[in-house]
Amino acid sequence: PEKGIQILSNRNYGILSRSIKRMANQLSWGVPLSKVMQDFGKDVNSWFVRSVGFIMLEVVETGGGTTMLFNNLAEFAQKSKELERERRSMFRPYIFLPYFGAILTIVSTVVIINMITGQISSLTEQTNTNITLFTTNTTAVREIMLTATIFQAWTMGLVAGKMGEWSLAAGYKHATILALAGIITIYMVETLANITGFMR
Repeated sequence: PEKGIQILSNRNYGILSRSIKRMANQLSWGVPLSKVMQDFGKDVNSWFVRSVGFIMLEVVETGGGTTMLFNNLAEFAQKSKELERERRSMFRPYIFLPYFGAILTIVSTVVIINMITGQISSLTEQTNTNITLFTTNTTAVREIMLTATIFQAWTMGLVAGKMGEWSLAAGYKHATILALAGIITIYMVETLANITGFMR
């Protein structure tokens, strides 16, 4: 295995080339293979790489590192990546559902807020009315409800990332996108309502 890693260090593996060259250098300095694989797992920061590295060390220590065992390990790694790719492709269409849900929720909330605040404003302008309004501070109500919709969109972004890419880090990416989309949607609906006078 040590000789194989040193030979592979001369090939181009993209982003992994730097790590493989580092492994070859460590082996040339006499660092044990177990320590080299442990450092490689930390450098790559992937649970799958750590798992394959652990299995490879067990193959070397207990099985002697025969060609057949390494072929079986390579087939296992390849099949695992293919299954993960198929799983992601199956759930990828569902990633758009939280987007549609968040946008529809924001639009409906803005429409309802504009309708309610428009009615309240028209009631306060009427002097001959028997309706008693306990509050006319519609600005605070609007800010609370719109902030709640943005937070809901952000939460749905976490769900979208976890569902589509099986990663919480990807969820933060989608959450940020949905929060920005929510703010833009609110601005567009508010602007359209002010221009057309709809819901006023």
